[in-house]
Amino acid sequence: MKTAYALIVLAGLMLFTCGTAMSQTSIVPPTKQDIFAKRIRENCLVALRTNNNGVVEAVLLLVMDVKIRFPEVVLGDIPKVIDSLAASSPSVSIRYKALLAAQVCQSPESFANCKKITLEDRETSYRMIAACVEEKLL
Repeated sequence: MKTAYALIVLAGLMLFTCGTAMSQTSIVPPTKQDIFAKRIRENCLVALRTNNNGVVEAVLLLVMDVKIRFPEVVLGDIPKVIDSLAASSPSVSIRYKALLAAQVCQSPESFANCKKITLEDRETSYRMIAACVEEKLL
């Protein structure tokens, strides 16, 4: 009886060990792009909801830069927040820049020639994006 009990316990332990070993091999570690996209989503959502217009303008430009350079990046709720800024921001400048960012998020492939966005010179970069939008519409 003791031998049968020991064999059952041993078989149970072996099944448990094999099960945990198999579950560990099925876990796929996140890629660098997944980590990058997650950080962009989290940080940009927080920054877009601030009342500081300078921060919002800088983040809108950052989102456009990321979407133009890496069109495959999934931005999650960021386009919805950008659309709400374009519709209801108290600042006319933020509304206009949010409209530009919304266009870039919808069709980043149309802005392939705008890869020279510099985050240091925001006004020139916004003018470049606006020129791309104008060229696209005409």
